[in-house]
Order: sequence, then structure tokens, then C-alpha cells
Amino acid sequence: MCSLSINPNFKRISNLLIFLALCVFSTLTSAAAQELNPNIIQYHTQEWKGVTNRNGTGLYHDLMKEIFTDQGIKVETKYYPFKRALLNVEKGNADISGGTEKDSPNYIHSRYPAWVVRSTAMFDKKYLPDWKGLETIREHIDKTVSPPVTGEEYGIPLHEVRTRYAAIRMVVRDKMRYYIDDYTILKDLFHKNGGLAFEEGKETSDLANVDWSRFTIQELPKREWRMVFPNTERGRMVREIFDAGFKRLYESGKLRELYAKWDLQDVMVQEIHPETNSTRQNPKK
Repeated sequence: MCSLSINPNFKRISNLLIFLALCVFSTLTSAAAQELNPNIIQYHTQEWKGVTNRNGTGLYHDLMKEIFTDQGIKVETKYYPFKRALLNVEKGNADISGGTEKDSPNYIHSRYPAWVVRSTAMFDKKYLPDWKGLETIREHIDKTVSPPVTGEEYGIPLHEVRTRYAAIRMVVRDKMRYYIDDYTILKDLFHKNGGLAFEEGKETSDLANVDWSRFTIQELPKREWRMVFPNTERGRMVREIFDAGFKRLYESGKLRELYAKWDLQDVMVQEIHPETNSTRQNPKK
């Protein structure tokens, strides 16, 4: 009788190939399941005081809890610089970020704004005689500072810095002339020295002795900051859940309670119309 002898090395190679094949299959299956199942979503954001505190409190965290967590969807929050968080959404590595007006072909905006921006410019009153609104900002781009993506939202290449704290200090020290941000945030700083929406770890105590009466706050065109999602089937699914939950909170009155909890009633959308377009219209410049 003829006996067949199998090389031990061949067995080891065969077992290795089978193991690798199973690993690849498992990875593909897991990815496909995640693509079809939004029960765990990735929320990427920068930390902002009163909005996205690292301890899980803040307006946006409350919105995530009410909209997603209470519907049985787990929210995993990761903190990044804001531009990186938006880039993660563009690449499909995050399900939601924001809010912003910044456009990208790789993500889509929520139907309703999470923050209605009363956009303003803060500057020393000595420059007030030359003030002509957004025209002045366009004329003095090199002397205007703002938080991330503000310039992109206005279509102006402003000098953007990573933190509000750094931007404010530049204007206070007369290194820059104009600072662009939301009125509610500046009002909180002027009247309370509270640092609403300032990045955690960037204290405003050294600004406590600033003579804020030196400065004026002037109106600019309003903007609406909306949450953003990947421009994919999954992204559209997550956006649909967010929009429906946001509308439900608005109709029940719970939305106003959440904004009031953080003293942010002024930035809440005041009316929601069923026919509102799901994509943001460009604001008037």
C-alpha cells in the first residue's frame, strides 16, 4: 500500500493561509455591519466650555444624549482640534461634528441649525470711524483674527488661530485689529469674564483686568452653524435621525429647556418649518 507523506511546512503554511482568510472575512463582515447599523456613532468635536466639556456636559452633549442615546444609539465622543474633527467627517472616520457653515462635497449639513450666529467684530473704539462692516474686514484681512473655519464660512482668507483665547489676546495686545466671533460668546466674556465656548484649559483669568470699555462690538451678517455628516448612505441615515430628534425636541419644548439650561436661548433656532431645505443655503455676504 502506498502511503502519502505531507510536508509539515506545507501544513503550517496552509493553516496560516486559512487563518489569514478568516481574519479578512471577519474584518469585512464587521465593516459591513457597521455601515448598515448606526447603533454606535462617532462624534468628533473640539472641547468648548459650556458646549462640549470633556466631562460630557454642555449644550451639544445634551443634544446628542436626547437625540441619540435616548433612542438606544451609543455616542462615542472623541476630541480633536476643530478642523481635524471636520476632516474626520469628510473622510468618513466620524459620523457627526459641528457646528459650522463650512461647505465640503464630502459632507452634508443638518436640516436645522444647532447655533444661530449673531456674528460680530470686536475691535478697539479708536478704529470705529473707519468701520464699514464686512467691507472693512475684506480691506484688512491681514489685521483680522478669528477661530477656525470662520474665514472659510465667510469666503475670506482670515488669519485663523486654534483657540479663542489666543485670538482675543492678539486683539487686546493690539497685535491684530479685528476679532470675529458670535455675539453671545463675546457678551459673556465682556460681562462675566466667563469664557463661554472657550477651549478647556485656556483660562481667561489673565483677561480679568482688561478694560473692555476700550472695545466695541459691531454686527456682521448672521450665520447658522449646523452639524455635519459624511456624504454617504450611512451619513444620510445618521443625519435623518438627528433631524427627526431635533424637530421632536423643538415641538415638545424640550429644546428650549436645553438651551436655557446653558443660558444659550439667544442662539437657538426660533422657528422650524417642515419645508426647510435639508441643505444649507449660502448666507448673504
